[in-house]
Amino acid sequence: MTGEEHNVLDVRNDDEWRKGHLKQAIHIPHGKLLNEDIPFDKNDLIYVHCQSGVRSSIAVGILEYKGFTNIVNVRGGYQHLPAFLK
Repeated sequence: MTGEEHNVLDVRNDDEWRKGHLKQAIHIPHGKLLNEDIPFDKNDLIYVHCQSGVRSSIAVGILEYKGFTNIVNVRGGYQHLPAFLK
């Protein structure tokens, strides 16, 4: 998986991240999102994923609260990213 032309936010924990991730994905564990600066513009299309889709759905709510408007929750998690990034 490359995802090089997409904005991808990986909200998995550090151990999951180390086991594999997209080359250009930004890693911010979902528990840190509220207090971290998000390195995307508020109107950018952002694909958010975790391992299964649960934490990413929480992350989408946090991003919306922070003013982001174009967010896609990758349901099913990391293994489903290729289908979303086509």
